[in-house]
Amino acid sequence: MTGENEGANYYNKDLRVSHDNKRRIYSEDEIQNNIDWWYGKGKFTVNWNTYKISQAYREKVNYYCFQSKYALRDVKYEGKSDEDGKKIIISYRTEQGGIGKMEMNKVSETESIYHNLEYRNGTVYLNFNGKNKKYVGSNGEEVILDGNNKAVYDPSIIGTYNYYSYPVDSDITNVNKLKHKLDIDLWIKYGTGPTDMTNPKLRESIGSLALGELIMRNYKSLKELANKNNNRGRLSLEQLISKNSKEKFLFIKSVGPIQTRGGGF
Repeated sequence: MTGENEGANYYNKDLRVSHDNKRRIYSEDEIQNNIDWWYGKGKFTVNWNTYKISQAYREKVNYYCFQSKYALRDVKYEGKSDEDGKKIIISYRTEQGGIGKMEMNKVSETESIYHNLEYRNGTVYLNFNGKNKKYVGSNGEEVILDGNNKAVYDPSIIGTYNYYSYPVDSDITNVNKLKHKLDIDLWIKYGTGPTDMTNPKLRESIGSLALGELIMRNYKSLKELANKNNNRGRLSLEQLISKNSKEKFLFIKSVGPIQTRGGGF
């Protein structure tokens, strides 16, 4: 399924009430228990007085709640469901303690680069040789598998629940892919949740539309650059966005200007 997932139309509304009786109502215990189940008890405690009066705070709490509700825990790779591995079956532990199964679709290597980030000494590196692969479910779920098909749970690169889903092969004109900007904006604000140690300023740089377009349009060439000049398959965020970097000069000299909507760098 693609389109709107749970919470998309009321991501900053009070989940405890429904004025039109068309959506599910959550109790305070359900919301808090969802958050505790995924992030750990005590990692984030809802202030219900603030939740009642602050739309911005409700947005944050609801984001944590739905991230938790649709998180896939104890994921195991069960095998391919098509010949080329673009569809796989995974099993996971449900909140009730049972075992669920789900078919998931593999996204492009270009999109998976955001789950092959490395943080070292205050610097962000994009690992173009990274083995992490991103898969998406039919209702906004995501899972990241490493080169051995083991689930990745690092809070800085773990998969997130999305209010909007779109086909993995869709282009930027897809209406739900455009609406997916809400998910990106919320990730920039709140990360993957209260256990994410990255900060909004850093996430804003990583999640910028300009950087995304630059990577999307030039992925092959950037990967080639990442494997030259002792980069070991990695490019730092600064190397990608700095106008005067040596790497950018070498890149232009060797393969020509990278393509953006405006032409080159």
